[in-house]
Amino acid sequence: MAIVTHPSMRKGTTTQQIQQPKKDVFIVDDLSEFGEKCDNIENTESVVEQIKVESEEELETKKKLEDLIFLGRTSKIIKLAGYEFEISTLSHKEHNNLMKELAEISKEMSDVWKIRIYTLASAVKKVNGIKLEELYFDGNFNSDFKKKVAILVSMQLRVIEHLFEEYSSLLEESEKVILGDTIKK
Repeated sequence: MAIVTHPSMRKGTTTQQIQQPKKDVFIVDDLSEFGEKCDNIENTESVVEQIKVESEEELETKKKLEDLIFLGRTSKIIKLAGYEFEISTLSHKEHNNLMKELAEISKEMSDVWKIRIYTLASAVKKVNGIKLEELYFDGNFNSDFKKKVAILVSMQLRVIEHLFEEYSSLLEESEKVILGDTIKK
């Protein structure tokens, strides 16, 4: 037998049924007054209007938060030999994940190229509309990130150089977006 509880319930007196162990009884506050208010059509409509207003305010708040989160985020599509690479600047979280990955390989770091590959593994979002990690690539990978690194490492050096140059220009554009008002003054 299940016991039903609810935050608006409070513990009541204990009752005993014949040949049944004692059970806790909960009493729910009387909400009939609320039901009577909702029976009136005019009140129901005002409640619905109030809910809509709150929803519009919530949407506005969420929109402002989204704008704040993506402030300075820039992205673009780079066309190379019939392929479209979608790249974007990194969020703080994406950058932290990149730093963790770089920290794991720091002992074996022999050049800047690995940093570029790891950065692009975070920055390249799609190739021809398909997420980079969803492209078929043979191998066993611990994570999507490692698969993205393996795909990028397999590409031609000049393609990687060009993608990284484009990523660097995105960072400059992002800075202009963030500091645009400051630069004008």
